Amino acid sequence: MASRPTNLTIRPAVDSDSSALVRILEPEVGKGIIVNRFAELHAGLRQLLVLEVDGVIAGTISMSPKPDEDGNTHRLFALDVGSDYRRRGLGTLLIEEV
Repeated sequence: MASRPTNLTIRPAVDSDSSALVRILEPEVGKGIIVNRFAELHAGLRQLLVLEVDGVIAGTISMSPKPDEDGNTHRLFALDVGSDYRRRGLGTLLIEEV
């Protein structure tokens, strides 16, 4: 496994992230799926976070907007890391953030 990059940022997604997510995640995750995730974000049905490595979007995670009944956990909807950034522990990092 390649080492985990050190200059990482996890932040809420904004609309201008959608084209970068499509570029980094295609062909496994197509434009229609990303458009749908943003529509659900705006409808309050999903939270969407992006992971940046050195200022470049490398992945995303989305989850329920409200905690589960235990008050501490969220239902995970999707986890995607771009192929150039896999096997570095970034997916694990995103899950830990949730």
